[in-house]
Amino acid sequence: MPLTTTAAQHLITAGYIHVVVATVWFWDALTSFSEEVEAFRVVGHRMTLPDVIYILSRTASGGMILSDLLFTVMPHSNCNVTTQVVAWFGVFATPLNTLLFLIRADAVFNQCAKSRIAFGLLWLSTFATITSPFSFTGFHVEHTRYCALEKVKQYCAAGTITVAIFDTVVFLSIAYKIASFSRLDTRDSWSKFFMKGTGEVSSSLLLTGQLYYFPVITLNTLAIAVLLTPSVSPQYQGVVIVADVVFQNMMLLATQIKLDLTMATIWLSRRL
Repeated sequence: MPLTTTAAQHLITAGYIHVVVATVWFWDALTSFSEEVEAFRVVGHRMTLPDVIYILSRTASGGMILSDLLFTVMPHSNCNVTTQVVAWFGVFATPLNTLLFLIRADAVFNQCAKSRIAFGLLWLSTFATITSPFSFTGFHVEHTRYCALEKVKQYCAAGTITVAIFDTVVFLSIAYKIASFSRLDTRDSWSKFFMKGTGEVSSSLLLTGQLYYFPVITLNTLAIAVLLTPSVSPQYQGVVIVADVVFQNMMLLATQIKLDLTMATIWLSRRL
C-alpha cells in the first residue's frame, strides 16, 4: 500500500517512539530485578497470589512490548496476524495490571464480601480490552514486507476508559477507607494496623497509590483523547496504546515492590 509523504513521516516518527518505549520497559525490568529479588527474600521465599499476579503481569506486558517491537522493526508475511499477537497480549496485560490494585483494595477493606463483589465486578469491566484484537488492521508498506497500522477503530478506547474508571474508584475508595481509620476508636487489630497512629502502612498505601494513580490517569486521559480523535494518525494511536499499557505496568509494579518491602519490614519488626 503506498504512503503519502505525511503518512511516511508519521510512520518513521512512531517507529522511533516504539523503540524508545520498548527500551524504557526493558531497562526498567533489568534495573528493578534486584528489588524484586529483595522483596521476595524479605517475605521468606513464600510465593503468594500477588507474587503470581506480579509475574504474570510482567510477562504479559513484556510479551506485548516485545511483539510490538518486532512488528515495528521486522519484516512480516502477514501484518494482521502480527497486530493480533500484540493486541491479545494487551487483552490480558491490562486486567493483570489492575488486578494488583484490586488486591490492595481488598486488603484495605479487610476482605469485606460486599466491597469484594463491587470491586470485582468493576475489575471485570477492564476486560473491555477484548475489543483490541478487532480494532486494528495492518498493511505492508509499499514494495516491502514491513508493516504499519492502517486503521485503529474508536471502540478500542473502551479498555482504556474502563481502566481509568476502575483506577479512580479504587484509589478514592482506598484513600477514604484509610482516612476513616484515623477516626475509629476500636479494638479491631486490622483497623488499628492501618490507623494513622501506627502510620507506616497507611502512609505507604496512600503514597504508593498516589505515585501510581496520578501519572497513570494522566496518560490514560491522553490515550483516550488520541484514540477518540479521528484526525490522529493510526501510527500515533498505536504507539500511545502500547505506551499506556507499558507505563501502567512499570508504575504499578514499582509501587507494589515498595509496598511489599514496607509491609514485610513492619511485620518482621513486630515479630522481634
